[in-house]
Amino acid sequence: MKTATALRNHSAHCATGQTNLIYSDGVYEPKKSVFDKLEDVGISVDQSKQHYLYFAVFDCEAYLSTENLQKKSKQGFS
Repeated sequence: MKTATALRNHSAHCATGQTNLIYSDGVYEPKKSVFDKLEDVGISVDQSKQHYLYFAVFDCEAYLSTENLQKKSKQGFS
């Protein structure tokens, strides 16, 4: 079925009474974190060291210079 609504309609009115749901890609499973992958190969990282308390955020606009910019024209678009 292409939509959830179509699946619900089919499930409610299916003549056989049995609806088989087949997921071609399997059911959803979240991806393993890097720490889970390390655990799989026998490397253990302390829970307290898995997350850093601080993070950095960069604002690229802060690096833009306003020098040598062309003056805005008063001509507008219609």
